[in-house]
Amino acid sequence: RHPCMDETSFIEDYMKPLNDKLAVENKKTYITGDFNFDLSNTTNKESFNFFETMMSSFHLPVITLPTKINPKAHTIIDNIFTNQIHPDMKSGNLSISI
Repeated sequence: RHPCMDETSFIEDYMKPLNDKLAVENKKTYITGDFNFDLSNTTNKESFNFFETMMSSFHLPVITLPTKINPKAHTIIDNIFTNQIHPDMKSGNLSISI
């Protein structure tokens, strides 16, 4: 997301049109990025709106566990969404200490 753009504008101006275009094309898609919407905190209005926008186009999150873990916060801000969910699909996080 552009650092000068607010969350609502990003969702309305970029994510909704992208999801609409992808829905018309009816292709298998993966959308990835560090969107800075914390999916572990959907009580936050912007995070909820982002999650709802993705789910409304059948893009489900692949990452469901915190990707940033520190003593102050555990967040899910690195996201992968796909419209290709099947029972054999497996995902997870690698824990590496640097």
